Amino acid sequence: MRSYVPSLSLVLAGAAAATTGCSFPTKPGPPFACVGEKLPITAPDTIQVRGTVVDPFQNAPVVGASVTAYVTDTGTTGPTKTFMKTTDATGIFIGSQMTLGTPHTEYITSEAAGYLETIAYPAVPIADDVNVELQQFVQTNIQGLMGCEVCQTMPSASICAHCGPDENYLIAAVVDCNDAAVGGATVTIPGQNGYLVGYLNSKGLSFSASATDPATGAALVVGLTGTVTIHATLGSTPYRDNKVTLTPGAMTFAEISP
Repeated sequence: MRSYVPSLSLVLAGAAAATTGCSFPTKPGPPFACVGEKLPITAPDTIQVRGTVVDPFQNAPVVGASVTAYVTDTGTTGPTKTFMKTTDATGIFIGSQMTLGTPHTEYITSEAAGYLETIAYPAVPIADDVNVELQQFVQTNIQGLMGCEVCQTMPSASICAHCGPDENYLIAAVVDCNDAAVGGATVTIPGQNGYLVGYLNSKGLSFSASATDPATGAALVVGLTGTVTIHATLGSTPYRDNKVTLTPGAMTFAEISP
């Protein structure tokens, strides 16, 4: 049985990166055994969020990053800050928050000098302690992964409209019930037009691929604004949509799970 503790997991192939954070069973069951299960409706009074912030291109921890957690379903007019922590010399942070006994929808941000802000959305409401690994990106690294250098000689290339400093970057990671990357899934953004989807693989990023690679399960999406809904399709397997709000000049990460 799946414990439904979101992991914010991602593998960014081609850049020596892996984010994972896991409180899922140590003996995973079938990949899609959780399909049809109801989400929990109770939670411990206090939960702990423990994690690491890393630079995936340098394969190194980010020291001194400011990590903040926000709950979005408290009934107030905006998100409620639950904790703010600073990563230590090994990139680790530990925060705790009250739940009032119920799971909460939330997101976590990480900011550090020289990096894009990271905004991470778990796939489901947090109902227990969670371990996370957040990736902090330098914008030039992401632009290199996208192939923005082509704009120096071909400024009319389709990617060039998304290589500016205020682009809204989105990485969607499709996982199974054991939080493992899923290949063959298609990522779409219903109701949106003009966006580009590139699928991450062992060699980097491909805008010509049509589905997720089994090594990463991840897609990079550009050309979006505002609040969007991320949808994943994998045959007849039902996936839960994830609704996120994009911030110009930031990297938003969202996990998509059954």
